Amino acid sequence: KVIIESPILSYTEKMKAVELVIESGAHFVKTSTGILSKTNLHDVYTIVKLARGRIKVKASGGFRNAVDVLMALAIGANRIGTSSAVQIIEEFKVLKETRAI
Repeated sequence: KVIIESPILSYTEKMKAVELVIESGAHFVKTSTGILSKTNLHDVYTIVKLARGRIKVKASGGFRNAVDVLMALAIGANRIGTSSAVQIIEEFKVLKETRAI
Protein backbone atom coordinates (compact mmCIF):
# COMPACT_ATOMS: atom_id res chain seq x y z
CA LYS A 1 0.00 0.00 0.00
CA VAL A 2 1.15 3.49 -0.80
CA ILE A 3 -0.32 6.51 0.97
CA ILE A 4 -0.95 9.72 -0.92
CA GLU A 5 -2.24 12.86 0.78
CA SER A 6 -5.11 13.32 -1.65
CA PRO A 7 -6.85 16.13 0.30
CA ILE A 8 -3.91 18.48 -0.30
CA LEU A 9 -3.19 17.48 -3.91
CA SER A 10 -4.56 19.14 -7.03
CA TYR A 11 -6.45 16.97 -9.50
CA THR A 12 -3.36 16.78 -11.73
CA GLU A 13 -1.20 15.77 -8.77
CA LYS A 14 -3.73 13.10 -7.78
CA MET A 15 -3.68 11.79 -11.33
CA LYS A 16 0.12 11.55 -11.32
CA ALA A 17 0.21 10.05 -7.84
CA VAL A 18 -2.26 7.29 -8.71
CA GLU A 19 -0.34 6.44 -11.89
CA LEU A 20 2.94 6.26 -9.95
CA VAL A 21 1.40 4.02 -7.31
CA ILE A 22 0.04 1.70 -10.02
CA GLU A 23 3.44 1.62 -11.75
CA SER A 24 5.10 0.76 -8.43
CA GLY A 25 3.21 -2.52 -8.29
CA ALA A 26 1.52 -1.73 -4.97
CA HIS A 27 -1.79 -3.45 -4.26
CA PHE A 28 -3.53 -0.43 -2.71
CA VAL A 29 -3.49 3.34 -2.92
CA LYS A 30 -4.51 4.85 0.43
CA THR A 31 -6.17 8.26 0.29
CA SER A 32 -4.55 9.91 3.31
CA THR A 33 -2.91 9.54 6.69
CA GLY A 34 -5.44 11.98 8.13
CA ILE A 35 -2.65 13.99 9.71
CA LEU A 36 -2.27 16.84 7.21
CA SER A 37 -5.92 16.98 6.21
CA LYS A 38 -9.02 14.80 6.37
CA THR A 39 -10.19 12.82 3.36
CA ASN A 40 -13.68 13.61 2.12
CA LEU A 41 -15.96 11.55 -0.08
CA HIS A 42 -15.06 13.62 -3.15
CA ASP A 43 -11.40 12.64 -2.66
CA VAL A 44 -12.40 8.97 -2.47
CA TYR A 45 -14.54 9.30 -5.61
CA THR A 46 -11.70 11.00 -7.49
CA ILE A 47 -9.11 8.37 -6.53
CA VAL A 48 -11.49 5.50 -7.38
CA LYS A 49 -12.19 7.01 -10.80
CA LEU A 50 -8.50 7.64 -11.48
CA ALA A 51 -7.63 4.08 -10.44
CA ARG A 52 -10.19 2.67 -12.91
CA GLY A 53 -10.03 -0.74 -11.25
CA ARG A 54 -6.28 -1.09 -11.85
CA ILE A 55 -5.49 -0.87 -8.14
CA LYS A 56 -7.54 -1.16 -4.98
CA VAL A 57 -8.41 1.95 -2.98
CA LYS A 58 -8.22 2.24 0.80
CA ALA A 59 -10.26 5.21 2.01
CA SER A 60 -8.66 6.57 5.14
CA GLY A 61 -8.02 9.77 6.98
CA GLY A 62 -11.16 10.98 8.66
CA PHE A 63 -13.88 8.33 8.51
CA ARG A 64 -15.61 8.51 11.88
CA ASN A 65 -19.16 7.28 11.30
CA ALA A 66 -21.06 4.44 9.66
CA VAL A 67 -22.79 6.60 7.06
CA ASP A 68 -19.50 7.93 5.69
CA VAL A 69 -18.09 4.39 5.62
CA LEU A 70 -21.13 3.16 3.67
CA MET A 71 -20.81 6.08 1.26
CA ALA A 72 -17.09 5.46 0.69
CA LEU A 73 -17.77 1.78 -0.03
CA ALA A 74 -20.66 2.69 -2.36
CA ILE A 75 -18.37 5.07 -4.23
CA GLY A 76 -15.96 2.20 -4.81
CA ALA A 77 -13.44 2.07 -1.98
CA ASN A 78 -12.27 -1.49 -1.36
CA ARG A 79 -11.16 -0.96 2.22
CA ILE A 80 -11.63 1.58 5.01
CA GLY A 81 -8.99 2.75 7.45
CA THR A 82 -10.25 4.31 10.66
CA SER A 83 -9.34 4.83 14.28
CA SER A 84 -13.06 4.86 15.12
CA ALA A 85 -13.84 1.21 14.35
CA VAL A 86 -15.59 0.47 17.66
CA GLN A 87 -17.89 3.49 17.33
CA ILE A 88 -18.62 2.67 13.68
CA ILE A 89 -19.46 -0.96 14.49
CA GLU A 90 -21.86 0.22 17.21
CA GLU A 91 -23.51 2.57 14.71
CA PHE A 92 -23.85 -0.30 12.22
CA LYS A 93 -25.57 -2.39 14.91
CA VAL A 94 -28.10 0.40 15.50
CA LEU A 95 -28.65 0.87 11.77
CA LYS A 96 -29.23 -2.86 11.35
CA GLU A 97 -31.60 -3.06 14.35
CA THR A 98 -33.65 -0.16 13.04
CA ARG A 99 -33.54 -1.66 9.55
CA ALA A 100 -31.97 1.49 8.19
CA ILE A 101 -29.60 -0.76 6.24
